[in-house]
Amino acid sequence: MLSRYDEGYGLKVRAIPDPLDRLLAIVATYFTPVFQSVVDNAAYYACYSLSFHNSRVRMRFQRMYACGLQLLEATISECIAASLIPSGDPRQLARVVYSLEEGYFALSAWDPFGTESVDMSQ
Repeated sequence: MLSRYDEGYGLKVRAIPDPLDRLLAIVATYFTPVFQSVVDNAAYYACYSLSFHNSRVRMRFQRMYACGLQLLEATISECIAASLIPSGDPRQLARVVYSLEEGYFALSAWDPFGTESVDMSQ
């Protein structure tokens, strides 16, 4: 999952030179049904559950999350340094955005809104 994430998404996002454009691209991507459909929910949640019982799987999940958090935190830091967004703790802000994305992913997986996932990228 990590290599698929990084090759298909991470490299493209890192190539965006303007930090605010990069941040907006990250946030817009996280909250679209297309991004949520990249990973098979059954496989993801099976691995997620296994990560509580298997240290090797847990370490791989930690690496996957660390990769996404690092990209988001670095981008937020660049935006703050360039006075493009209000100052704050980049690590905390990255965790909040990531937590919201995880919640959106869970909602999309169980689709309580009907047959179409809600696009929250705006």
